[in-house]
Amino acid sequence: MASGLPPLYESWVAELLGSPIPPETEATCKGCVMIAGREEVGVADLTFFDSTTRCCTYLPELPNFLVGPILTDADPRMALGRRSVEARLGRRVAVTPLGLGRPAVYALLYSNAKNGFGASHALRCSHHLDDGSCGIWAHRMSVCATWFCKYSRGTVGLRFWRALQVLLLNVEKDLAKWCLLKLQLDMRALARLFPSTDPASSSRTLDRYQLDERVDPEQHAAIWGEWAGREREFFEECGRHVEQLGWREVLAICGPEVQIFAQLARDTFAALLSRELPARLRTGDFHVHRATPEATLVISYNGYDPLRLPGRLMEALPYFDGRPVAEVLRKIAREKKLRLDRDLILKLVDFSILVPVPLQPTLRNCSSCPP
Repeated sequence: MASGLPPLYESWVAELLGSPIPPETEATCKGCVMIAGREEVGVADLTFFDSTTRCCTYLPELPNFLVGPILTDADPRMALGRRSVEARLGRRVAVTPLGLGRPAVYALLYSNAKNGFGASHALRCSHHLDDGSCGIWAHRMSVCATWFCKYSRGTVGLRFWRALQVLLLNVEKDLAKWCLLKLQLDMRALARLFPSTDPASSSRTLDRYQLDERVDPEQHAAIWGEWAGREREFFEECGRHVEQLGWREVLAICGPEVQIFAQLARDTFAALLSRELPARLRTGDFHVHRATPEATLVISYNGYDPLRLPGRLMEALPYFDGRPVAEVLRKIAREKKLRLDRDLILKLVDFSILVPVPLQPTLRNCSSCPP
């Protein structure tokens, strides 16, 4: 199953879905499609990424069981990524038994930056290498493993990968907590990690340590308990415990939310594999970005993924008004002298240029219906 997911998640998702995930061919990390080409330089009305940062303007929160494998992975290609994680661990800022979190100043900048994603050097991920690759690619977390700038099947792909992201994100949270119990983190440390007071009330302001991106030594010692000073060993043990788990064991450990998200992931995956064309279609909501007599650039489901539609196709879109697709296609062929094939219609549906019209229930011959 070549989904491109990290090996640990690959095995879990293979068991969950039962068949391979189609590759996302439109989003290519090695040759970033979001960097403006020569003919696009200076085009102000389209979004492009900075060639240095690309989409890596997001510092991942690494759960404890992923930190360990990064630290123990002896692959020479992991050397720079391993050092970047060791640097975060060495600074001890936002380092807890749950994993490596974001420094408070970074989190504040990320939450309040306008148009910073894909552009701001201040938000560049510390694991992003100068050659444009990810230093911890083989052990990246859920968001980095499931986010794409473009999707081969547009909205359909977006829905599936978002569902998988939510599933894996919740798995990460539950397994990180399971590791605390497995490694017997002492009760006083647990009490500091999970205070009975509202955690939001303590996160509205930054203290002097957070402002300077330094660690409060007393706070650090309190949340680590008997593991203080052995943080690396703790993370490595977390990794060893989790890497032995199969998907069924993961489901048994995690809460009911993960079971719900697993069902949603399977449902959106079935839609991703389906090539069924809806019986009735109407035009969806999309933004006309730029129009010429020859073609129109439209944005529908995703601002990073504009679609260029020929002028004659744009003229045919109003024909889709909820009537049966076969009838609409015949009328377009007759009146516009234009034949639209099934694959083209399906792509317009994938990109929400055309959207399904739900069938209206009929009440005829319904003995159980109210009068």
